[in-house]
Amino acid sequence: MFKMHPFLVTLGHLAFYPHIVYSRRESVRNYLFRMETPQDQIDDYLRHVQPVSSRMYLETIFSRPISSQSPCEVMVLGCEGDALYPDSVIRRTAASFGVEPVILPGLCHMLMIDEEWKQAAVPVLEWLISFSQSSKNEFGDSLRTVLT
Repeated sequence: MFKMHPFLVTLGHLAFYPHIVYSRRESVRNYLFRMETPQDQIDDYLRHVQPVSSRMYLETIFSRPISSQSPCEVMVLGCEGDALYPDSVIRRTAASFGVEPVILPGLCHMLMIDEEWKQAAVPVLEWLISFSQSSKNEFGDSLRTVLT
């Protein structure tokens, strides 16, 4: 993203206002959605987008993944060709947790509102089911109840 719009990206980051990048029609398609995404869906997204808080933005930029010593089970999921989080970042994050990443082909950064969102939901659901079956705790019991 920086290579294509260095001035705009730098300005957005220095001003703690990434909204300037992600509220432009051409940037949204290139960085957040698939090329096949209908324009009306992108326009709907643009009607709802708003600036992020400076605190959240700073925490996102300067945070590091929790180390592999985390007591939590972790699933690292990303999209092949994501313009914001390249495969290399997804793989490094997964390696820091000691897990294999799930990298989904053909999807976009905004996969939760993409027409193909089920391609991302299925591996998450499968992971939750396998986690709940192996967990002998209150969370596992609750999740099994919800999923059945």
